[in-house]
Amino acid sequence: MAGDCWHCRAHFFGHIVSSPKYGCCDGIFFGGLLLAFGALAGVAKLLMWAVRRFFPQRLSFIWRQSLANLYRPNNQTLTLTLSLGLGIFLISTLFLTQNTLLNQVALTDSGNQPNLVLFDIQIDQREAIENDIREAGLPILQNVPIVTMRLKSIAGRTVDDILQDSTSNIPRWALSREYRSTYRDSLVSTEEIIAGKWIPRVESVNDTVPVSLEEGIAADLGVNIDDELVIDVQGVPIPARVASIRKVNWQRVQPNFFVLFPAGVLEEAPQFFVLVTRGIATSFGAGSTNGGA
Repeated sequence: MAGDCWHCRAHFFGHIVSSPKYGCCDGIFFGGLLLAFGALAGVAKLLMWAVRRFFPQRLSFIWRQSLANLYRPNNQTLTLTLSLGLGIFLISTLFLTQNTLLNQVALTDSGNQPNLVLFDIQIDQREAIENDIREAGLPILQNVPIVTMRLKSIAGRTVDDILQDSTSNIPRWALSREYRSTYRDSLVSTEEIIAGKWIPRVESVNDTVPVSLEEGIAADLGVNIDDELVIDVQGVPIPARVASIRKVNWQRVQPNFFVLFPAGVLEEAPQFFVLVTRGIATSFGAGSTNGGA
């Protein structure tokens, strides 16, 4: 029974380390964790052997009694060593995590990085808010239009059919969610094309629209370059083609998007805006005109 239990544990940890789901970094983490526990167990065994082998007979009774408890039957040396090592490991992890977060915050707040985002700005509010920002002496780093939409079909299959297909590996959230996308004729500093070609503008809205997908959502949807989509923009189906795939840095304080349209398509669609600026921390904070996007 004990042998089966250890076999199951070994199989479980082996699956975690080797499974592609967890990735190489997770495998290294669990492998290092197992190695650390093995090292602690080795130290405990070595300590018990050394005390038994080189037992100091000339010490006082209290010392001899205490040291003998390290190797006597039913001793807790191994358990205490592992517990102490785990405690030190957790404290060290918290310390390193704190330093990492502080460094990221310091990096975000340095230079001309944005630190103030205003969400859900309506079209009739846009000009007044821009004037208020300029009068406050703050720069307008981005003023991004956002259009809500949903997926209607992927590679000729409707979303409803895919959702009913029990063999599909596409996450349900990626199919049924509402996408908040934008349009522009250029990439921003947080984006990099890793496949295909970025098309900045289209001249005719009647043609299939070349869109750019973020690499993560493209992988979740199982689409590649030149795959066809139909995107429902608030009741209007728009045929689209995956023209490029982007790598996006999501850690920057600015709007980033799963789906990016070229200019010339969505300008007349119902939309709201997100304004990004850099404010003084003592005077400004993240705000929303209508309670958030």
